[in-house]
Amino acid sequence: MKSIKRIWNSFKIAFSMYSRIPMPRSEWTDENKSYAMCFFPWIGAVIGLLSYGVFRFSKWFEKFVEHVTYNL
Repeated sequence: MKSIKRIWNSFKIAFSMYSRIPMPRSEWTDENKSYAMCFFPWIGAVIGLLSYGVFRFSKWFEKFVEHVTYNL
């Protein structure tokens, strides 16, 4: 059970260190930072998915605005 808590703390540390996504606080001990590098690809995936979502929303919103202004 202690190992799961250490992995969860490493996950929180990795996200709080390499992204602006708010995460719950955890102690930055060497034990808690031991698995942080394992989560770097997941950080990239989350940031990439959020960026893609913003891109798709902006394309949708652009077409929506064009449709609304064209029909005025």
